[in-house]
Amino acid sequence: MIGKTKVIHPKKWLISGPPGSGKSSLLYALKGDGFTVFDEIGRDIIQEEVSKNSEVLPWKNLKAFSLKVLSRRILDQSTHAAEHQFYDRGIPDLAAYFLVKGQPIPAEIHDAALKHRYETQVFGCTPWKEIYTQDAERKESFEEAQKLYAALKTVCFRYGYKWLDIPKGSLEDRKTFILDHIQA
Repeated sequence: MIGKTKVIHPKKWLISGPPGSGKSSLLYALKGDGFTVFDEIGRDIIQEEVSKNSEVLPWKNLKAFSLKVLSRRILDQSTHAAEHQFYDRGIPDLAAYFLVKGQPIPAEIHDAALKHRYETQVFGCTPWKEIYTQDAERKESFEEAQKLYAALKTVCFRYGYKWLDIPKGSLEDRKTFILDHIQA
């Protein structure tokens, strides 16, 4: 008899939230524990596009920028097979930016949000004024971050996800909160 190969069906966990809410620090901690983590790719794309003096930036051409992010996020989802995968933002996040801007969600993003799914439970980081900062890539005000938070929750519900706020607290407490929920 030939040995059986274990088939891994990865669990894709989305950690969402507005800019400056502690997502990246939390994901960095999960990565440090050996989990597969997909970093936010928007920041990298902004840096690439700025260096090329491009218009493909969220504050200049939201659709072109979002489609570039979308293509990389789809590639991330299709190329790894770790048991637990954590995503710093995801496809529903792209849709939320259009909602905040009062623009229709592009069909490509809507279709991808339906096709490329995460686990039903989305972990949400809430706006956190005490840690919020702006920088070259994060241009939103704290008030805009609060509006995006509401839009993220709305979009996640529309696409059939359950939103669970991660309580504010130490990095270790927030990480434990997530790990307790994925192992339940």
